[in-house]
Amino acid sequence: MVMAPDEDGPPLPDPPAQDGPLHESLEFPTPPAGSPLSGRRTVFPPRMLSDPTVLRALRFIENNRTGPLTVTAIAEQAGVSLHHFQRRFAAVMGETIGNHIRRLRLEGAATRLMFSPETILSIAVSSGYGSAEAFAHAFQRQFQVSPTDYRAQARAAIPPVGQEDHERALAVSTGWRESTDLLVVRFYGSHAGVADYWRLFAQQLAAAGLDPHAQRAVGMSLDNPKITERGFIRYDCAIEAPRVLPAPLKQAPFWRMTLAPTRVARLRHEESYDSVFSAYRALTGAWLPSRQEQFGEGPALERYDFPPYTMPSGRPVPITIELTIV
Repeated sequence: MVMAPDEDGPPLPDPPAQDGPLHESLEFPTPPAGSPLSGRRTVFPPRMLSDPTVLRALRFIENNRTGPLTVTAIAEQAGVSLHHFQRRFAAVMGETIGNHIRRLRLEGAATRLMFSPETILSIAVSSGYGSAEAFAHAFQRQFQVSPTDYRAQARAAIPPVGQEDHERALAVSTGWRESTDLLVVRFYGSHAGVADYWRLFAQQLAAAGLDPHAQRAVGMSLDNPKITERGFIRYDCAIEAPRVLPAPLKQAPFWRMTLAPTRVARLRHEESYDSVFSAYRALTGAWLPSRQEQFGEGPALERYDFPPYTMPSGRPVPITIELTIV
């Protein structure tokens, strides 16, 4: 364990190693459509985020993805002084608060440039920028290319979909997802670590007095691994929240969140999690272009038939993937 220099609070977990062997089907050495700056970082968030100050800040940031945000307002939400907050956030997350917000918004915009027919002005405004010019300037600094050129290059980098993808896309259904209350723990790292995240999550539930085996598990994937560097990829392990939370579940590393009702596209995946990207490819590469639909804001949900930590390693893990559509 390491302590942030001159900071109060609990020890910071050691960050996960980012130079281990790659799991070729679930991660990339560098994101193929990411910033040229990827690969230069040496400090990343911890594998499981448990710092209460940073968790409060992230909850506020992610609930205000496109609106104006000031560091002062975020520090107030985190419940600490501005100076303490800035130092604590950078120590835990491996980047300053300003860089964090900018990266999230620009990576979200990059995903929309890759998949959406929206105009650059529309993407700029919905990403929190006042004009296409301000957005283009920030995007150029992050990705070293204009939004227009990025859109062409990113789409060219997407592997062509095959007949199998088109056949699988025939099984996609659309429907309405009702409001859902979730109890969440945040993890960072590539999708190759998802099985480990669920095991750690189950341990946290058991330590808090909740039976992990009696829960309905929901995973949330918040980043595009083709764009976001693997050490910054966010994956939330969650369960449907009990009506009454015991005291240990009201504090870090847990947080409670509500998913708003929305339309979704659904696709079943009944194979090993190692091949889950094939389901996303069928949704984004085969189904979406054939429909008059666009993906909306919000995480990709993975609804598990059984808690994944109860399944033997390497066995099929039946899940239903849900992507927000507008």
